[in-house]
Amino acid sequence: MGVLSQVHSIKRHRVDTNAYLMLSPQTTASSPQSPEQGFNNEQFNTFTKANVKRTDTNMLLLDGAMDAYIRNHMRQYKKSVKLCNVMQQVGQEEFPHLNQSIDQLVQLLNTREHSREQMAARMQLMALEPVRMYSKLCQTMLHQVKEHRHQMDTQKKKRHLAETAALKNTGDLQSKTRIGQAQIELANATEVLSRGNEALYKAKYHFDQQKDKDFKRSIQEFIWTEMAFHCRSLEILTEADHLVSQWQVSKE
Repeated sequence: MGVLSQVHSIKRHRVDTNAYLMLSPQTTASSPQSPEQGFNNEQFNTFTKANVKRTDTNMLLLDGAMDAYIRNHMRQYKKSVKLCNVMQQVGQEEFPHLNQSIDQLVQLLNTREHSREQMAARMQLMALEPVRMYSKLCQTMLHQVKEHRHQMDTQKKKRHLAETAALKNTGDLQSKTRIGQAQIELANATEVLSRGNEALYKAKYHFDQQKDKDFKRSIQEFIWTEMAFHCRSLEILTEADHLVSQWQVSKE
């Protein structure tokens, strides 16, 4: 199914948010269709606006959830550091003969928490920031949609003026001049709209392509960072368990 029949089927008040993803990238990016070829620019404008607003809402939702997850790790980091300090204090007062071993344990656990802190910082930079930038990207797209709407309205107005001038044609020089001027303005507005169509179609296609890549990269970075932390954590906790298993709490 070609770009004309696909976009033409989009209802003005019931936008199919998945339809654009089915469009051929080559056709969408390099061969925008004009109104004369049967393409409804108003439907595509409405569709794009709804699609971008949906993306803005969803990325904001993901931003909030991921940010809360990272902050939770940092809260866990602070609680773990506090726990290590308490463990060290109790060890010094209750088990002075284990001071050296307890210090080694605390050092191991603090190393683990340092890894958690690094994980949170990396996740903030590599997983969250690509999502967070979509607030600005979506606003840029919506501005382009608004500009495209203005171009459509201008072209409609110029067409109406040209038709009105033609209807009021009395055959005199003044009428002919008025009709000629109206036709020139209509041609200019149509050319501006044609360029606006192409710009919006290309921008929408590249926006969706970049969104797919950024989302994939963000989730992959999230998973990789979690894996790296938990692998390092497992190594440290295994070493800590081996250390504690050798403790002799009561003196013989």
